[in-house]
Amino acid sequence: MPINLQVEVTHENIGTVELRTLNISNGGIFVIVEGELKLPVGSCVKVKVKGTLGDGEEPPVVDMEIVRVEPLGIGLKFLLE
Repeated sequence: MPINLQVEVTHENIGTVELRTLNISNGGIFVIVEGELKLPVGSCVKVKVKGTLGDGEEPPVVDMEIVRVEPLGIGLKFLLE
């Protein structure tokens, strides 16, 4: 489903970068990356939606794995506990 959200993606090698989502599905999200993120497929990152939720609560930080790298951006899979 197409969705445009600003997210923070965090990894120890890159710190925290702000990116925009292109779409979301039950399994993950696709985020647009301008330039090169320099993280390989299989890397685990932490992702958080910027801002607050409807009730003013902070969004959760979600563990995700890079499963696809394309010229437009990266595909991330939700890692469920």
